[in-house]
Amino acid sequence: MKESKAMEDQKISMSVYFIHLLFAVYFIVLTAERIQSIVRSVRDPDVLLLGDGFNCYTYLITFVSLAVSLIYLIVSNGNVFVGIFTRSARVHGSIQMGRLCIAAGLILVSGMVHTEYTVASIQFGAYGALIVAMIMQTARKHRQSGKQILLWLSVAFLTAFSMAIPVMYRSNIAHAGLFHVLEAITALVLVAMFTGMLYKVFCKDATNLFYIVPMLTAVALDTVLIVMRSREEINWFVLVSLIATCVLFLIGRLWDRASSRNR
Repeated sequence: MKESKAMEDQKISMSVYFIHLLFAVYFIVLTAERIQSIVRSVRDPDVLLLGDGFNCYTYLITFVSLAVSLIYLIVSNGNVFVGIFTRSARVHGSIQMGRLCIAAGLILVSGMVHTEYTVASIQFGAYGALIVAMIMQTARKHRQSGKQILLWLSVAFLTAFSMAIPVMYRSNIAHAGLFHVLEAITALVLVAMFTGMLYKVFCKDATNLFYIVPMLTAVALDTVLIVMRSREEINWFVLVSLIATCVLFLIGRLWDRASSRNR
């Protein structure tokens, strides 16, 4: 009984509390934004949710992503929302970061499709909370790392990589159907790769995230999409993010080689 009471009185560190809080903010804000988009679309007679292939996919994947991620999150990590109101070690000790990262990736899929009434600024607020959580976790691991500069380069690379994941937008180019299929595949593949690296940040050693496969995959898929739609519109945000990702990847690989030789 005394041990249980002592556990109740124990408080987790402020850094851990804020990391969990930022994840909760990410889920709450992104869920709210996605739901408002769906509700407003349903209420708008001019929006046909299942009117064509593009709408069928974007709205269905949004429904599925939200439902699966939230059910998974509540079942596996419901205390992440309780933890907003307390620093109790008992509450926060039950939060499993690995499953939290998986849930973050699952709900991110819903944000990678453009539905009617999408509010991009609110979505960016949610993503910003997740990025700040990554930075705080990196700061916590700073002293333990034998390659501190590489550790920070890794989180910078992952941030740029996340921004290079293209949102699925409607296109009216000649081969729009093929383009939309490639958009969907690109978003799903890159979100899965991002989730894997996010898991590394919070559950493993994220000192070196400069893996060749995610980098080449992002370059190949993003480039195809940018080129296919270049005459209609150039996605400058993805293009700039992809260039930044490539630059950080090269810097990270070169720094890793140089630091290894100097040992």
